[in-house]
Amino acid sequence: MTFPLPSDQAVRRGIRADAAQAEALARLDRLIGEAWQPEPSRWTLGRRKAEQAGRRGVYLWGPPGRGKTLVMDCAYAAAPEPKARVHFFAFFRELYRDLHTRFRGSAEPARLAVHERFAGRKVVCFDEFHVHDIADAMLLQAFLAEIVALPARLVFTSNYPPGGLLDDSRFRQRFAQGLSLLETRFEVIGVDGGFDYRTTRGQGEGELFVHPLGEAAERRLLALFLEAEPGMRLPLPPEPPLDLGGRPLAVTACGRRAVWTSFEALCAEARSSGDYLDLALRFDTVILSGATAHAMAHPWTAQRFVWLVDILYDAGITLALSSERPIAELVANAGAAADLGRLASRLAEMALWRGSAAGHALRA
Repeated sequence: MTFPLPSDQAVRRGIRADAAQAEALARLDRLIGEAWQPEPSRWTLGRRKAEQAGRRGVYLWGPPGRGKTLVMDCAYAAAPEPKARVHFFAFFRELYRDLHTRFRGSAEPARLAVHERFAGRKVVCFDEFHVHDIADAMLLQAFLAEIVALPARLVFTSNYPPGGLLDDSRFRQRFAQGLSLLETRFEVIGVDGGFDYRTTRGQGEGELFVHPLGEAAERRLLALFLEAEPGMRLPLPPEPPLDLGGRPLAVTACGRRAVWTSFEALCAEARSSGDYLDLALRFDTVILSGATAHAMAHPWTAQRFVWLVDILYDAGITLALSSERPIAELVANAGAAADLGRLASRLAEMALWRGSAAGHALRA
């Protein structure tokens, strides 16, 4: 029996894999080949049950920009239907919502949520798996127990090895079962070719990130907004606050495809990842004015900016912003937020997105 392979997908897309990516593709070739095999007959169910007690998938980890998502997407393209690919951040938000609404009071809410979303899938891919908070870790532990019990083949990507997921050593023991599942039920593969591909695609900040702050920067953002909203004319009408997650967001301009607001309003004020997911579902372009070193020095502001960029990046949303200094400098000197390395890497790529297809739409 012949079937597509992730390595074949890489060749078709013109990808020349480095040694680390080639090793990951070779392992994913085997995984996807297993997913293409026919369902077992009743005579082989005993053997299949024994197999399910072993490894269920591949866990790809490495620093930002090493091609983990690219390799995973090659596997997903080659996988048989039915299948699912989700960004972990978006999935985790939905999981929390379901546990507190539809499955509240259930004896096994995590099991219900996982089976409703993924039962019957042959391959399930999770991009950007991570955990920094003990409350999240306890829910993730229950989630992992359910997802590895499914017959699906699994692919996870992460910036962290399993042992580095929960960096607070005080709580690591409480996540011991989850770590054990990752280490025993997945083949853990490091993907690090030695440099960040995102930062080598071009120089500077493209045409989307402008500095320093001032009239010239605002004129540039105005031009980008009008480019995204060709039907709008000057002067722009005053806009009422935008309802975002049940809270008002002050906006400079808002159209059908683009929204223009301030860095302060979107990242310094109290916002949740759910707000940013709603934003990504409603607009194709997000424009921010006024990112400053003072604002980025606040840990929670920096963390919200990490969440915002993660969600916009995965949804393929264009981000434009003005800042008092190059945005890379602001990130390098940001507050003690998690995943600043991934933030810098993704911003380097997003700066060059203009006029290109980028990312995986949450609308799909």
